Amino acid sequence: MDFRFHPNASISVDGRWEVRDSTGSLVDGMKPNAQRDALYIHVLLGKRVEGFSLDAPRSFSLSFETGHVLTVFDESREYESFSIQPGDIFV
Repeated sequence: MDFRFHPNASISVDGRWEVRDSTGSLVDGMKPNAQRDALYIHVLLGKRVEGFSLDAPRSFSLSFETGHVLTVFDESREYESFSIQPGDIFV
């Protein structure tokens, strides 16, 4: 899954991610297409990132103006879980 941010930043996720609403309820997350009825990640489209948090070395989270939180997890010791651009950050 690729998350793109205005004007030229992106996070490419090869591992697990999830989006929760302001109450902490799961809205969407990484799972095989055969196990999902639809994508609900669209709740983040056009929304401003207002903050972030780190839970190193397990995950990082971005908080959006709507109260939604996108969390990206690093669960693989063998493969890259995500990359952040610009900056050429690979984890």
